Amino acid sequence: MKNVIVLVLALMSSAAFAASDVAHLQQMQEATKACKAKGFKTVGEQEDCVHAAYVKIKSGVPDRGALYAEKNYKGLSKAQAEGKLISLQKEYDKAPKGTYFKASKKAGEVDRISIMNEGWWIQKNILGARQTQGDPWFMECKDGAHSLNTVNRCPLGKGGAK
Repeated sequence: MKNVIVLVLALMSSAAFAASDVAHLQQMQEATKACKAKGFKTVGEQEDCVHAAYVKIKSGVPDRGALYAEKNYKGLSKAQAEGKLISLQKEYDKAPKGTYFKASKKAGEVDRISIMNEGWWIQKNILGARQTQGDPWFMECKDGAHSLNTVNRCPLGKGGAK
């Protein structure tokens, strides 16, 4: 019964988020049909087949966001991370607004929230910044007073100088 619930939730969540990648959705539908065609004796065996196929499909390329950032950016130096933040900010500025839950979103189109999550992953895991409200398009200032309650933001491209 748990597998059925997981499958239904996976299908519902994939329908909401798969607008960014129609190919993944088609692969999942084909995998479901293929598992049904195998004629398993129990529903549990069929669900195990579908789950294994979904895991295989999803493990290839993560959707954009924090998992994508972890896979692709974890070896960056601080200077490279700042350069990547600059390029992500340009991509963020060009990305359409309000497309996170839109079913009309084009396949492969990246939304602003995913780009921002990548930026925050770089800030937290490479640059050591604390996540705050707002966007991640800054460098923590090197000079000036530091406190636990505030983050002094300097513009990107200056290495933390005002």
